[in-house]
Formats: sequence, C-alpha cells, structure tokens
Amino acid sequence: MFQPDQIERIRTHFKVVAPHADEMSRLFLTRLFTAGPAVRALFPRDAAARGQDLIASLGIVVKNLGRLDSIEHLFAEMGARHHRAGIEPQHYGIVRDALVASMRDVSGQVWDARIEADWLSVLNAVASMMIRGAGRARMVAA
Repeated sequence: MFQPDQIERIRTHFKVVAPHADEMSRLFLTRLFTAGPAVRALFPRDAAARGQDLIASLGIVVKNLGRLDSIEHLFAEMGARHHRAGIEPQHYGIVRDALVASMRDVSGQVWDARIEADWLSVLNAVASMMIRGAGRARMVAA
C-alpha cells in the first residue's frame, strides 16, 4: 500500500510530533470545531485534554503502516462506532485537514510537501477503511 520511503518518512516525522501531543490536540480541536462547528457536539467535553489519545491512535497507524490492510477490521469497527455516534462520511475530510494542519504547526522546519502528501495518503487510507465500516454498520441497522 505504501512505499518503504513513505513509511520511513512518516515514522520519522511521527517522532517529531509525538512529544507535542497536547499542543497538537488543542490545535486540532480548535481547527476542527472552527471548520465544522456541528462536529463539536460529537466530541466529549474533555476532548481537548486527550492529546495522548490522539497520539496513541496515530501511533497504531504508524506502527502498522506496512500492513494496514491486516488491521482494517480495527478501523472498520472504529468507523462503525463513529457512525453510531453521528459522525458522517463528510466529517472525515474535515478531520484529516485539521489534523494535517495541526501536525504542520508543531513540526517546525521538518514539514515539507512530501511529508504532507505522505500523511494525506495515510489518513485517506484509514478514513476509507473507517467509512467502509460505517457503511456496513449503516446497512446492518437498516
């Protein structure tokens, strides 16, 4: 799915952003709620204090970049849970864009167009898996 050089760049970059989990989470949520105010109701009140949860989720993705398809069931289930919570397919793009912009902000000089493209590819792949899971959940509920 991803080339070895992409995987290496993402893993290296993740080590740059991980120490800034709380700041990145705060920036992410601010951007997310500004871009999609209706999404605010879908997040717990203490979401801003959960930077480590965001980094942990990204860490699972980063750790499994070479075999994302083997853990697709995890993302599908997450997508199904998100569907049950009211998250719609159009929200995934808003989340992706807010997350990428927040990573860019905490990355400093190491951020470049290649890293951005790599993260967009990864996040789009994960979102697709989650949306498929949400779709299956929608069909089962119907």
